[in-house]
Amino acid sequence: MKVILTQNVKGLGQKGEVKEVNDGYFRNMLAPRKLASIASSGNVAQIAAQKAKATEKLEAMKESAESIKSKINGKSIAITGKATEAGHLYAAVSKSEIVTALKEQLKADIPEKALIMKSAIKEPGDFDIDVKLHSEVKAQFNLHVATE
Repeated sequence: MKVILTQNVKGLGQKGEVKEVNDGYFRNMLAPRKLASIASSGNVAQIAAQKAKATEKLEAMKESAESIKSKINGKSIAITGKATEAGHLYAAVSKSEIVTALKEQLKADIPEKALIMKSAIKEPGDFDIDVKLHSEVKAQFNLHVATE
């Protein structure tokens, strides 16, 4: 019996794949748990259309990431913060502050989770910040932290 997997099934396949399984396995395991549905010609065509749409969406996301990379890669932004007499910042520079500075200074809108910081920034100076915009697109920019 041919079935279309509606979810990832360990040992069988990934969501959207068409697989050949025994009738009993489908009736007793896959169907009650809604892990698969019977593969008809209409269902197979629908799955193919969904895969094409998902691929198109992934390509659009990659293009968007590439455009953001061109805006920020190798550039520099500056942030100021209050510091003690010893030169330590009162508060560490947060990811939200960096994202806000990127929006204001470079007109680049990225999510906080895309920033990869090796450690908290608690001192003035220059820091290289890595950004993972997409699984295949990475960028890096320089962050200059100064005291007020």
